[in-house]
Amino acid sequence: MEKKLLSMMTIVLMALVCTTFTSCGDDDDDNKTVKSPIVGTWIISESGDDWSSTETIVFNSNGTGTLSISGYATANKKRESYSYSQSFTYNILSDRLLQVHFEVGELYTKAVDKVWAYSVSGNQLTINDGYDVGKDYSETYTKR
Repeated sequence: MEKKLLSMMTIVLMALVCTTFTSCGDDDDDNKTVKSPIVGTWIISESGDDWSSTETIVFNSNGTGTLSISGYATANKKRESYSYSQSFTYNILSDRLLQVHFEVGELYTKAVDKVWAYSVSGNQLTINDGYDVGKDYSETYTKR
């Protein structure tokens, strides 16, 4: 009888231990994704008589992105093309603010953190990056 009780207690204990180990797994999501209307590719193009510029911002769902600027300008009857690209990481601070971190690259000679106010309406993304201190500077991009 004692052996039966010991055997039964061992089975119950093993079941309890197995349940504990399986229910205490790692619930953290290592592949965090951003669920926001800013995720995607956004483009703005502008041009004048002797210049043209296209800016593309890509916000990936993993919190990374790329800012690319290309175009041309004509000076002294000479047309010069340019193209720059810069990777960044970003965090959504609220439904109106996001923090962007640029490492050293083609556009920035030192690491830079920026806070951008943003709004999304349909396929339009408006970013106010405070380009000039004390001035309201914003650009509106179209989702591609």
